[in-house]
Amino acid sequence: RRSRPASPPAERAPAWSHGVRTWPATSAPHSAARSTGGAPSPRSAMPPRASWSWGWRPRPTAPTARGACSRAIAPGTGCTVRSTGAGSPNFQGIPGENLPGVYSASEFLTRVNFMRGYLFPEYDTPVKIGKRVAVVGGGNTAMDAVRTALRLGPEKAYLIYRRTKREMPARAEEVDHALEEGVELHELTAPIRVISNDGRWVSKIECVKMQLGEPGSDGRRKPVEIPNSNYILEVDTVIIAIGQNPNPIIQATTPNLASTKKGTVVVDENGQTSREGVFAGGDLSRGGATVILAMRDGKLAATSIHQYLEKKAVEHHLAKTAVS
Repeated sequence: RRSRPASPPAERAPAWSHGVRTWPATSAPHSAARSTGGAPSPRSAMPPRASWSWGWRPRPTAPTARGACSRAIAPGTGCTVRSTGAGSPNFQGIPGENLPGVYSASEFLTRVNFMRGYLFPEYDTPVKIGKRVAVVGGGNTAMDAVRTALRLGPEKAYLIYRRTKREMPARAEEVDHALEEGVELHELTAPIRVISNDGRWVSKIECVKMQLGEPGSDGRRKPVEIPNSNYILEVDTVIIAIGQNPNPIIQATTPNLASTKKGTVVVDENGQTSREGVFAGGDLSRGGATVILAMRDGKLAATSIHQYLEKKAVEHHLAKTAVS
């Protein structure tokens, strides 16, 4: 047998030694790092050819926005990374949306998965589904919500989307899997009212049929309501999955932090915000995006912070030398 040629010796990686402290958005310090046993994995987070010496200290009870994130940092003494995501759900603003039995997709999925609602009563997180559930939306989160709901045992699971299946932003395989599992698709349909028979719980949802009109500014054909096409679906639960935006509390409590009309934080090519030493990434700067892009932003922020702190250390040394 021929032996494989020896690999060339690896170049020694630079060691980056910076203390890291986290302020979780929830009260559970392990929530963002569950897959690595309660601490971030240096190997999964570090840029290529770099090694880390982690001084990771969680602050489990500190409110993210009104704690560390709202305090100014003296230039050159440290950095913060804002990565609180896009956890504020969008709603349509239709009558009855505030009735019991109407969930946002994020609340529903958090209750079922993170809070173990599927194991009720073993876990104290009741999730009432009933016999019929309707999910409004056409993205990947809507597919997650309707397929999760279907696994909780309803007789019917409806997916309501105002355009056609072809225009759905969700991955094609996610849509196909949902339909194969028994989800009933109501395409070219938009809800206009959520109804309760007794005022205490959802009982029906009123919908109207749509047709695709002329393309809008984004190039997608805009759905237009068809007059007198209203119909009623009997439902016990409604889940709204039409997108999310960043929680506005960080922008509201951090002076001079530039943001867009949609609430996302403005960053440059290095991930730095309009505040010196303050970086942001993931859904907070992108809007609703993917975990992969959030990981990419995390690596970019780590590299940028290292370069920023090294530069500040050199400037401080030169200034101290010049004075002496």
